Amino acid sequence: MHGTDAFSPQPPVPKPTSAGSIQQTVSQSTKPPSMESWPPSLKQYVEEVFNNCIPKRRDEAENELRKLILEKHREGTLISTDWADMDLPLACGSARFRKSSGKKQENGHGYQNSSILALSSRKRKDQTYTEEKIKRINRQRRFEVSANDRIGVTEVMQRMDLNKSIIGTANSLEKNYFRLTSAPDPSTVRPPKVLKKTLELLKTKWRDEQNYTYICDQFKSMRQDLTVQRIRDEFTVTVYEIHARIALEKGDLGEYNQCQSQLKQLYAMGIKGNVMEFTGYRILYYLHTQNWSDINSFMFELTKEQKENALVKHALHVRSALSTSNYHQFFKLYRVAPQMGGYLMDQFVERERVRSLLILCKAFRPTMQLAFIKDELAFESQHDLVEFLKSHNACILTQDKQALDTKAALKSLGESSKQFNKVDIKGQI
Repeated sequence: MHGTDAFSPQPPVPKPTSAGSIQQTVSQSTKPPSMESWPPSLKQYVEEVFNNCIPKRRDEAENELRKLILEKHREGTLISTDWADMDLPLACGSARFRKSSGKKQENGHGYQNSSILALSSRKRKDQTYTEEKIKRINRQRRFEVSANDRIGVTEVMQRMDLNKSIIGTANSLEKNYFRLTSAPDPSTVRPPKVLKKTLELLKTKWRDEQNYTYICDQFKSMRQDLTVQRIRDEFTVTVYEIHARIALEKGDLGEYNQCQSQLKQLYAMGIKGNVMEFTGYRILYYLHTQNWSDINSFMFELTKEQKENALVKHALHVRSALSTSNYHQFFKLYRVAPQMGGYLMDQFVERERVRSLLILCKAFRPTMQLAFIKDELAFESQHDLVEFLKSHNACILTQDKQALDTKAALKSLGESSKQFNKVDIKGQI
């Protein structure tokens, strides 16, 4: 059913507005200042974050710092912010709350009011102080950072330099992916001209060998080289799009979603790519995760042009069929899913088959022909249908084995449907 080539997407669709150029101008005008111009309190704050963060959550702490600093810079409050009074990121665990450094109120009434409040609650605090202190100390000890794990302020500043980028000099086409724990060495990073040759090599190897473990590792390595060099162009989009399609073909939704998230940002910057194709995929992915709030929000963002595109329109029809429990229409759409949408629908078609069969078993009594079920639920063969029923302990057939005992199968299907109440999205962040 799904034979679309991962390297043969729909022709690129340009954005209908000049939002890309506007975004680029804004990005340049909001370029954060160099570390040398940071106030001392900010440098102290950054050092304190890295010295107190949980070792396994250092990357999370760094990401939170980046977002916070960029946000303050865009607001124009990077220098004026009282960093000494700023709580540490969540990655610092129980040590993240800092004592306020605010000045005492000089106004007599304000001081009196605060004193009255303090006196009124003193008795209650005295009763719980010792217990809370013990709990706090125990929590902090769980996340103590050894001296070997602490990072000096110089290294912290190097890691947090938001304007720093490198130019790769490596010439090897293939390179295994390793998670970075320090600033990358330019001699191990491939420049764009080498990465383009790497992409052609990987496309050939994927067609010939279909070794997903190898291909995924190589694509992650390519994406890392692009990231550390801050290369965001049409080639970057191509790399992420191809990796996303290969991941879909192999059912690796975790890797697909990482690519999808980056593509969303790249498209928002005005970089050309297969926007319509991946807009349709994003809707289907939300349907898989049953994230109806994101679906509704995303629908408001769709332009008229996007809604009229065949790929997006198909995904929207699927959404409509599921929201109204129109399973007859859903399985018709499943059979004709364009591009690689069928691979995404494969991820939740079993769930919808169980739910739709529950409805059919209530409507058809006492039996229902297997041939009818096969056609209605879009099974390739009656054998596939029987295997599906067995997997859900609902293969209760009539004596001639041509019909399903709907009353007997109903209870098993009801129990089986409970497993689909929550979607396992581990690794899909």
